[in-house]
Amino acid sequence: MPGSSAITLSLDTFPATTEENLQRRRTNRGFTLVELMVSMAVTLIVLGTALTVFKKSMDAATTVTAKAEMQANARAAINGIVRDLSQAGSGGMPWGGITGIPVASLFAHDTNGNDHLANNT
Repeated sequence: MPGSSAITLSLDTFPATTEENLQRRRTNRGFTLVELMVSMAVTLIVLGTALTVFKKSMDAATTVTAKAEMQANARAAINGIVRDLSQAGSGGMPWGGITGIPVASLFAHDTNGNDHLANNT
């Protein structure tokens, strides 16, 4: 009609239906409380597991270090004993030392089994 103004309406000018509003709100709301609680529980389980593994590995490292230190101390002690025994009876000390006694006689043992040494010379 010539002289009448035509009104064109688009779908954008009408408000969205209630269902569309609800759908738009659901997608823009974020996480629900249940989702947050589940994600926190999963995170705690993962972190707890990682912490347990880390603690066990640290305990193992501490045990290995302690064993290595004990072995080093035992080795040093045995080396000192060997050095002392090898120098016994050598007479190399200026103030005397053990002289005239064979080193083998210092390590006598009970050969008869009667708790007495038969000959300690």
